[in-house]
Amino acid sequence: RLMKLKPQECIMLGDWIKGDVLGAQKMGMISCLADYGAPSEDILDVVGRRRFRKCNVKPDFTLKKFEDILKVVDKLN
Repeated sequence: RLMKLKPQECIMLGDWIKGDVLGAQKMGMISCLADYGAPSEDILDVVGRRRFRKCNVKPDFTLKKFEDILKVVDKLN
């Protein structure tokens, strides 16, 4: 709000498919799933593709390392 950005101009980067990714999508934001670091049960489910089928949530982008966010920004610009 302070920056007066529209949701579609924002990127949500998170590691929780149902909370972070689904929440971002419901708000109209671009969703990125962090698939690095210490994997949570959600990440393991996503990697195994089971979670996608169960909750039908797919991130716009999946990042293997934090620096990949720069590739996402480049692609969107």
